[in-house]
Amino acid sequence: MEPIGRDQNYFDLGGDSSLAVHLFVQIEKTFCIKLPIFTLFEAPTIAGLAVEVQKAEAMGLKARTPILQRRPRTASVSREALLAQLDGLSSTELQNLLQRVTDGKQPV
Repeated sequence: MEPIGRDQNYFDLGGDSSLAVHLFVQIEKTFCIKLPIFTLFEAPTIAGLAVEVQKAEAMGLKARTPILQRRPRTASVSREALLAQLDGLSSTELQNLLQRVTDGKQPV
């Protein structure tokens, strides 16, 4: 595969909507900004997207929540760590934790 130039058109290179979603997730992770996907139609080159990223940063268009990397969990570590944390909580703290989890405010 030949190197891709900064002025080559994303769509001319075979880019599609599925790849665009992945591209914009990477932009959000890397620059902590949220760009609408239609930006790719207005600026379909690396150079054009770079300008749009700079504009978004200057305007303070931060992503609402950072995208976190999932860490693999092992069953033995997770159970032991969870039990140790739960052991140290009062009954009121346990009730509050359960309420937050059931309300969907905090992921399990």
